[in-house]
Amino acid sequence: RRDYMVILKDETGERPIGIVHVEFTGWEVGLIIGERHAGAGLGGQAMALLLAKLTVGQKVRAVVHPLNQASRKLFESLGFVATGQTVRGQLEYLKELT
Repeated sequence: RRDYMVILKDETGERPIGIVHVEFTGWEVGLIIGERHAGAGLGGQAMALLLAKLTVGQKVRAVVHPLNQASRKLFESLGFVATGQTVRGQLEYLKELT
């Protein structure tokens, strides 16, 4: 299976404002939202749509910088649970898809 990335664009459809992605080798998901669009709920909506397309029963992982409270809250709101482990210096979150 190939990795999958979606580029989010502004309302004109011309300017990229962020990405959501999944790496299938480790079932790791992530997102980046441009500073001008942060806090508008776009990242959560896009990640929820991405997660809905993945295999039910699969465990997926997100890694979040310890100081990035917004991303930590976003993943927790989507049902991810902090494991207490770190991956590449980032906090690990897991979710089993249902």
